[in-house]
Amino acid sequence: MNKQDLYTLISNVFGIELDEIDMESDLTEDLNADHTSLVELKLQLEDLTKANIDQEEFDEVETVEDLYTLLDQYDVTDEL
Repeated sequence: MNKQDLYTLISNVFGIELDEIDMESDLTEDLNADHTSLVELKLQLEDLTKANIDQEEFDEVETVEDLYTLLDQYDVTDEL
């Protein structure tokens, strides 16, 4: 999964425009994610990447960059 794939997924799950997303975007404050959309994002990420993402690690994610870094730990990201 590359950065653009992640942005597209976030856009679809959160119902926002791609141009609202960058690596520094805070998922809840900047992108207005709520608990339900975060759960949906995690489920879709797991489905797309076939990774079992640890819930505690996911709960610590605040920004898009944090999320990308977490995914990188599961070896499911492409180089930026």
